[in-house]
Amino acid sequence: METSLHRQLKHRYAGRPSDVEVTVGRYRIDAVRDDELIEVQCASLSAIRDKIRALLERHRVRVVKPVVTRTRIRRLKKSGGPVASRRMSPKRGAAVDVFEDLIYFTRLFPHPNLTIEVVSVQVEQTRVPARRRRRWHADYRVEDVALEEVLGSVEIRQPADLLSLIPWQGSHPPDGRPSRDSGSTTRNRKVTRAEAMTRDSDVTPDTDVARDSDVSWDTARLAELIERPRWFAQKVAYVLRHTGAVDVAGRGRAGITYRCRTAAPSSTAGTAPAPKSAQPHEPGTTRRPRRGAA
Repeated sequence: METSLHRQLKHRYAGRPSDVEVTVGRYRIDAVRDDELIEVQCASLSAIRDKIRALLERHRVRVVKPVVTRTRIRRLKKSGGPVASRRMSPKRGAAVDVFEDLIYFTRLFPHPNLTIEVVSVQVEQTRVPARRRRRWHADYRVEDVALEEVLGSVEIRQPADLLSLIPWQGSHPPDGRPSRDSGSTTRNRKVTRAEAMTRDSDVTPDTDVARDSDVSWDTARLAELIERPRWFAQKVAYVLRHTGAVDVAGRGRAGITYRCRTAAPSSTAGTAPAPKSAQPHEPGTTRRPRRGAA
């Protein structure tokens, strides 16, 4: 079921009210503005990957990905009933959280016809009581999510734009609280296949991370800067490397270090990724011997 957030963003980006839910070929597009097709995706980007790939062959496409940074929780006594309470959730998001979904777009981005817009929003989440089927289940269900405020947006057109999503300066949040332990949340956690693809070993360079082509860094240092667990930083590094935003600076028994590129490569835009045999070898993986090799 469509949420109010999705519907509000559709109308916000459409040129006219009639430019919403337009049929283009065999696809239904959320909004159209001038000659650009706009797809608003509140869920995972993996759900529209094949659709976007087909549309990019003939059209300019803008993928609008909202990232919830603040949430106001409104609890109702029952569905359609009076409000029981309203409060702000202590959880906060950031634009860097979009890397969780960008891992599914590494074979589409960069593309000359593709623009990804990361929109930071504050929303109101409406909850209604629900029967708890299991002990660990919540005692409510989310009835709707509505837009309260757009806090900002970042357009991503080329690999270098991905670097603007990462706070390279400082490793503490604005309110002065110490950064979270990047390894504390990884215990007793099942590793998914996508995380295993991005995993590398521990290595800590002597220099600080900066958006500079002369400075190398690793995922341990990156996890400190973005205040996320190490497994999340490994996903960020995977996206940056496979889209051409960073290069492998070095490797050894300890692991891999990366270096930011000073500019996005214009010659690789819109091309398919390099074959697996040409991509850097990650520690912990096994290379298959070539057919016919001795």
